[in-house]
Amino acid sequence: MGLLSKDRYTSPGSMSIEHFKCLVEISSINSQKTIMAMEDYFVHGKTRKEACERNNVAQSYFSISVKKFIKISNAVAQASKFYRR
Repeated sequence: MGLLSKDRYTSPGSMSIEHFKCLVEISSINSQKTIMAMEDYFVHGKTRKEACERNNVAQSYFSISVKKFIKISNAVAQASKFYRR
């Protein structure tokens, strides 16, 4: 799948802050604590456990939010081919 690989931005520390903020903007995730925990995970490379403990987020809720976030990221990656010149 190349550039549109579903595993590209799913690991800790795999996103830039700019990329992360763009995805948060179009997501339905509104909890500031959850957003901060996801930033710790996707941008700063913290483990899920560290991100949840640091931001007082339940790991079960965090996992659900991460799945939603990855789904959005994958959809944007798929749609991006229609915007390339």
